[in-house]
Amino acid sequence: MSTPSIRRDLADLAPVAVLLFIGGLGFATVFTGSGYLIAVTAGTLAGLGVVMLSRVARISALPSVAIFALVLLLVGAVATRQGLTEFCVAVVKSWKQLLTVNPPVHAEAGLLTVPYITAIISAFIAGSLALRLRWPSPQGARAIALIPAIAPLLTAIAFGTRNTWYPVVLGGGFLVVSVGWLSAHRASQVARTGANGMRLALAGVILVGSAACGAAVAPQLTGDDRALLRDHIVPPVHTNEYVTPLASFRHYLKDFRSTTLMKVTGMAPGTRLRIAAMDRFDGQVYNVAAASSRDSDSGVFGRLAQADSSASHDALGFAVGNPVLIRIEDVEYEGVWIPSPGPVVSVQFESPRATDIENGLFYNPASWTAMSTAGLGRGDVVILTADSPKVVSDSDLASTGFAALTVPTPESVPPEVATVANKAVGTATTPIQRARALEAYLHREGFYSDGLQGQVRSRAGHNSDRISVLLSGDQMIGNDEQYAVAMALMAQSMGMPARVVTGFQMPAGRDNITGDDVRAWVEIAFKGVGWVPFDPTPPRDKLPQQQAPKPKTSSDPLVAEPPQPPQDRVQLGVTTNPDDGTNDNSWLWLLVGLLNVVIVLAQAIGLLLLLALPFVVIVALKWRRRRDRRALTDASARVAAGWQEFADTAIDLGVALPASLTRLEMATATSTRYSSTDLTALATGADATVFSPGPATDEDADRYWGHIDERLAEIRAGVKPSVWWRGVLNFRSLLSGLNPVREIRSKLSLPTIGTVRASSRKWVR
Repeated sequence: MSTPSIRRDLADLAPVAVLLFIGGLGFATVFTGSGYLIAVTAGTLAGLGVVMLSRVARISALPSVAIFALVLLLVGAVATRQGLTEFCVAVVKSWKQLLTVNPPVHAEAGLLTVPYITAIISAFIAGSLALRLRWPSPQGARAIALIPAIAPLLTAIAFGTRNTWYPVVLGGGFLVVSVGWLSAHRASQVARTGANGMRLALAGVILVGSAACGAAVAPQLTGDDRALLRDHIVPPVHTNEYVTPLASFRHYLKDFRSTTLMKVTGMAPGTRLRIAAMDRFDGQVYNVAAASSRDSDSGVFGRLAQADSSASHDALGFAVGNPVLIRIEDVEYEGVWIPSPGPVVSVQFESPRATDIENGLFYNPASWTAMSTAGLGRGDVVILTADSPKVVSDSDLASTGFAALTVPTPESVPPEVATVANKAVGTATTPIQRARALEAYLHREGFYSDGLQGQVRSRAGHNSDRISVLLSGDQMIGNDEQYAVAMALMAQSMGMPARVVTGFQMPAGRDNITGDDVRAWVEIAFKGVGWVPFDPTPPRDKLPQQQAPKPKTSSDPLVAEPPQPPQDRVQLGVTTNPDDGTNDNSWLWLLVGLLNVVIVLAQAIGLLLLLALPFVVIVALKWRRRRDRRALTDASARVAAGWQEFADTAIDLGVALPASLTRLEMATATSTRYSSTDLTALATGADATVFSPGPATDEDADRYWGHIDERLAEIRAGVKPSVWWRGVLNFRSLLSGLNPVREIRSKLSLPTIGTVRASSRKWVR
C-alpha cells in the first residue's frame, strides 16, 4: 500500500477518532476522574488501529473481526485495570450495574467497561465503513460511517444523568466535525476535478450554519424531563429480605453490653454513628423501606459509588455539614448494615473479603443507609468519608414548615397513638413546637427499662401490641426501641414526615463502641433544612416504680392474642468468618495454586475455541462440499464438480471469476494470477467430458480429480502460507454458491445433471 494511500486513510480516520472522543465526554456526569477518558481513548485507538492494520496488510473482513475480538479482550483488560476473566464478566454485567450505581462513579474498574466497549466497537465499525464501503459512493460511505460514530454519545446520554456535560460542546462539536469532514472530502474531490470555488464557499456556509443550529438546539435537549434508562431499572436488592436493624437493639444490651463491637476513629464524643434509617411500619416491625421507584422519597438502594467529597446536599436536596473521615476497625459487629455518620461520600474496605463486600455494596442516598449483601464481620476494616448531618437550632426552625415528603403509611397502628399524640401536642402551634411537644411528653411521662435481669419487666420488640401496652399502661416503660417507634408513629399521625434511626453514640473518653452505646432516635424532615433528630427516650436513670404495670384488658376476651415472635435472639444478617490462618499446610496451598493455573488455562482455551468457532464452521462447510462433489454418481457431473472445486479455491484466494465466464476464460484469468500453473488443460478436459456424446467413466472422473489436486498443490507451493490459509478461511465461495445466475448457468452446462443426487446438486454449479 503506497504512502499517499496510507495518508488518505489516516485523514479519514482522524475525524472518526475526534467524533468518538467527543461522544465519550458525555460520560463526564457518570464518572469522576480521568479513568473513563482513558477507557474511551484506548478503545478508540484500538478499534481504529485494527481497521488500519487490516487495510495495510490487505486482511479480509472475517480475519479482521477475529483480530478485533482478540484486541478487544487484551486492550480492555489493561485499559479497565482488570484481569482477563474479570473483564469478560464485566462485558456482560457492567451495563446493568452502571444503571444501578448512584453516579458519579470514581475509579470503579468494572464499570469502565461500558465506555471502553462502546468506543472500541463504534471505532471498528465506523472506521471499517469509512475505508471499505464504497456504496452508494465514497461520500455516502462516510455519511453512513457517522451512524456508529454517534453511538458513544447516545450511550453516554442513555446511561447518564439529567445533567449533561456542556451540551453545546457535545452537540455542536459533533455536528461541526461531522459536517466539516464531509465538506472537506467533497472539497478535495472538487479540487481534483478542477471545479470552481463556489462549492467550497457553500460548504463553509453549511458548516457555520450547522454549528449555529447545534448550539441553539442542544440546550433544549437536556431538560429535566429527559427520559433516562436508570429511571426504569430497579436495583437488585430487597431490604425486606433482611431483619430490621432495630430488632437487634435488645440483643446488643443483653449480650454485648460490655463487649467491644468496633473501634472508631475520627468521630467526636457524643456524635452518632448511624446503622440504618427505617420508615416503613407494617404492624410487626419498623424496617428499611425498599422502594421500587426512583421518585420515592424513601429512596432506592443502588450500587454505591464514590463521589466528589465536595458534595454538600443529600439526595433530597437538603443541606448537610462538612465531610468527616472515619476508620472502623477491630470489628466484632456482624450484619449487612454498614455504620456511617451521615450521607456517604466514599467507602473502601481492608479485608480478605473486601472484593465480596464491595460487590454486594448498595447505598440509599435518601435515607443515608449503606449495606452490603456480603455483610460485615470479624476483622473487616471500613474507611469511610461521609457528610456530617447539619446542626440546626429550634430558633432556626421557628418559621419553617415540614418538608413535603411522602413516607410509607404505617399499618396496624394502635388507636392509642393518635389519642396520646393529640394530648401531647396540646396547644403547640408551629411545626417545631408540635414535634418538640411529642418528644417532651415521652420524656416527661416515660420511664426507662431494658427489661434485663434486676430491672423492671419491659417486653422487647416494637410491634403494634407492644406500642399499645407502652402508651396505655399505668406507667410507660421501655427503652429507645419502643420510645422511638412510638414517637415516629405519633408524628406520622399528626402529618409529620418521620422515620426511626438506629445506631451508636460515641462515648466520651474512649474510641471503642460497646453494646451499651446502642441508641435509637427519630428524625423529622423540615422544609429546606432536612432531617432533624429527636430523642424521645427518657434518661436511663429515670427508673419506674418496682411494680409491674397493669395489663391491658382486651375488649374481646374470646379472641386470643397471637404469640409474639421471639426478639431476644436476633438474626444479624449475612456473616462470614474468615480463615484464622492456623492451617499451615504448604501442600494444600500448592494444590490450590495449581488448580488456579488449570482453571485459567481452561478459560483461555475455551475463549480461543469460542473465537475459532466461525472458522471451524467455514472449514467444515468446505470439507462437506468437497465430499459431496466427489461422491456424485454421474462421472460427467463429478468432473464438472471437480472443476468447480478448483474455481471456488481460486475465488477464495482472491481471483475475480464472474459467473458469466466460461471454463476456459476462468482458466485464463487464474493462470494470469498464478503464471507457473497451466490450467488450460483442466478447463478443456472438463468441457470435453461434460459435452462429449459418450458417457464418462469413473476412472476418467477420478483421474480428473487427481489433476485438480496436483494443480492446487502447485498453487499452494507458490504462495505464502498466510495467503493460502486466508483463502481456506475465506467464505466468499460459499456465498457465491448462492448466486442464482451462476447456478442456472452451471446446470445448463451439465447435460446429465438429472442423474445427480438431489442432496448433492447444490455443490454443482
